[in-house]
Amino acid sequence: TARSEELTYNHRGRIVASSQKTSIEQPGSMSGRADGIEYGLDSGLLKLNGNVQVQTAGQASLEAGAAVFNQKENWTTMAAGVFIQSETGWIRGAAGRADLEPNTYKPKTVTLEGDVTGQLRTRDGRNSWTVRSNWIDAAISPAGSAERVKTRGNVVVEELGGGGRRLDGGEIDATLNAAG
Repeated sequence: TARSEELTYNHRGRIVASSQKTSIEQPGSMSGRADGIEYGLDSGLLKLNGNVQVQTAGQASLEAGAAVFNQKENWTTMAAGVFIQSETGWIRGAAGRADLEPNTYKPKTVTLEGDVTGQLRTRDGRNSWTVRSNWIDAAISPAGSAERVKTRGNVVVEELGGGGRRLDGGEIDATLNAAG
């Protein structure tokens, strides 16, 4: 469902578009809004432009300047400043891509590049880590937690709080257990 002050439909291209603020909703999986949208009925491409804000049913949220969702192939690309937040942390970068669980908009993998920063908290809240790098790729569990994280380029990983551990390197990869 899309709601806007004005929608246009191009019958030849089978494209619904709006250059006005538009709210979108797919009941049970996501809701959001953007300054403009374009949706290809045949391609399944949903293009969101300007002040993109999307909330998934799994309580993950996305903010970006632009995003494209491919509903048939279950992926999204994001650009113009990306901020993703979940129950266990957040991550920010210039641009990115995510592979999604079918029909849910929940990410299976997330890749961000360009001045990446983030924070990860364990589910029990005992540990928190920050990360900075040029590129990051994370595999996400069905519960929404990072399971595997690969980082590249000027990587710094720091433990917040009492531990104070720090790792620096050109590449740092981590596998996380269910507790984080």
